[in-house]
Amino acid sequence: MSENSQLDFATTKLILQADVADEVRPDEPSLPIGKWLRKNLFSSPFNSVLTLVFTAIALFAYRGVLNFVFSENTRWDAVRTNLRLLFTQAYPDKNYTRVWVALGLIIVLAGLSLGSARVGAGLSMKKIATWLFAGGLFIVLGVLLREPSVLTDDAGESRLDDDFQGIRESFGTAMGNRVGWWIIGLVLLAAGSAIWFGLGDL
Repeated sequence: MSENSQLDFATTKLILQADVADEVRPDEPSLPIGKWLRKNLFSSPFNSVLTLVFTAIALFAYRGVLNFVFSENTRWDAVRTNLRLLFTQAYPDKNYTRVWVALGLIIVLAGLSLGSARVGAGLSMKKIATWLFAGGLFIVLGVLLREPSVLTDDAGESRLDDDFQGIRESFGTAMGNRVGWWIIGLVLLAAGSAIWFGLGDL
């Protein structure tokens, strides 16, 4: 109370009430996925339409980005060759250590800032499970949305049909060729589910 002796009575009372509220604030119960969806995304017909429309737009945009990035017609050789030039222009080689020192300081200070901002806040296992599950879902959706690759000949050139369009592998073959991505996505989904249902109360 001595710290607040210089404050007026109303301000002191508000500070004390806020401290008490922080101490006794109950944890908000987590809802099952079905109830959460109904409460947050499908609470009314209008919200349901918005959810469906913007989900379709997001999936379409995600598919477009994937097909551009991984397309056989997209050439990344120039980007890989000039990556250092794109990041630091013509910075002198003898002073390049300064770039890494500056980057290290930025990362350390950013970590300290994030840590100090969350002192005592903790991190629930359900939040970690949500991140893992979202990452796995993101990868699995990417595997499904990415169009099959164009077949190539022995020289590495794309095989074309009569309309000069690339002949693509079948959907089943494409899914089989992405087994590594399937494993990563399913492992993340399984880990998120296991943590949610097994350690979610921590």
